[in-house]
Amino acid sequence: MERRPPRYSIGVSREHEGCGLPRRDKSIATVEQWTASLRISYDFSDVGERLVITAPEQVWTTFASKRYAYSIAHPTDWEAYQSATKGKPDLFLSAEDTGVEGNRYPTGGFSLNQLTSGYVKFLRRSPTRASVTSNTSTTVDGSAAHRLEWTAASKGRRQWTSEVLVVRGKHVYSISYTSLFKLTAADRATFDAFLSSVVLRGGTATTSAPIKTG
Repeated sequence: MERRPPRYSIGVSREHEGCGLPRRDKSIATVEQWTASLRISYDFSDVGERLVITAPEQVWTTFASKRYAYSIAHPTDWEAYQSATKGKPDLFLSAEDTGVEGNRYPTGGFSLNQLTSGYVKFLRRSPTRASVTSNTSTTVDGSAAHRLEWTAASKGRRQWTSEVLVVRGKHVYSISYTSLFKLTAADRATFDAFLSSVVLRGGTATTSAPIKTG
């Protein structure tokens, strides 16, 4: 509901009178005196009407991983599941055939670029024969990262994934967004919102820009 600012008007009335003051030459000088009064009136619109407040389309809440030392926000209408066992990801599921996974692995002493290059090769050689369509540089929680997009078929169904790899301390974190439909601008915007909320609690941020790999 659009609320218009109040309108106001100012009216001024003046009263004038002259008074005579004696001068040294005994002549009479006329001095004008003014008496002013100020009148202000306000005109408010929509007074007494019902105010309707519309709730935002999505409300987000923060999820803290008990196993992998990070936190991330997600829409409250998504289901969130903690990792059940070591090596299994934290899982976030929407009602629209999309999901987000969070996981981490030891770096084994390898750099972000080396890990990304090895992962891209693994995807391409896997039984799903994944096709990596994009590999760009980004940052997550202040650390340099790689963002991949790839598609693969598993059990007769194709899926499309956007995935970020980021090194913090002795671990590489993997956060991925997967859909059963080709990724759209809206999907990428939602994943951006997830990534912007990530806080990695282990180690120190690495800010050097990664090199495109794979």
